[in-house]
Amino acid sequence: MAELERAIADLSKPNTLRFVLAALGDWAVIVATLVCAAELDHPFGYALALFPLGSRQQGLGALFHDAAHGLVSRRRWLNDALGSVLAAWPLGLTLGGYRRYHFAHHKLLGTEGDPEISHKRAMKQWELPASPLKVTRDFLSDLVLGGLPHLVVAGRLTRPVRLAVALGFLLFWSLIALMA
Repeated sequence: MAELERAIADLSKPNTLRFVLAALGDWAVIVATLVCAAELDHPFGYALALFPLGSRQQGLGALFHDAAHGLVSRRRWLNDALGSVLAAWPLGLTLGGYRRYHFAHHKLLGTEGDPEISHKRAMKQWELPASPLKVTRDFLSDLVLGGLPHLVVAGRLTRPVRLAVALGFLLFWSLIALMA
């Protein structure tokens, strides 16, 4: 048990190198997947690309969750800068907005005030337990942008808490648009 406690304590300490390497690994898979899909230039290749891309989006989500808890760096500005640029902003979210939402979830866990409960109630996709047919239907719906309402609600729940962050977010996405 002491070994498990040590491992948990180690994972609970800010570790900038571990975060950056994990983020770069996710981004390497994303870039490689996009390059392979473009090279194949076939509908089947694009369909297959959804799996690694989706898994690395989930990986980036886990990383910005860690950043929200201050596990990237002891320096708040560095923690938030790396968490935002490498993980949160590419997913269309802001770290401060997510932190506000997520910490309210921690504080009010399982109560009627828990923002995650009200969010999941508003989205039928989150009703559990779910039959295999429902999971399949939701998956197929996501392939044709059926998950957009969830993203809109998530964006509203995690809106920027400071003007500087909103401007950074807009600049980030403006640069992406210019590069595209």
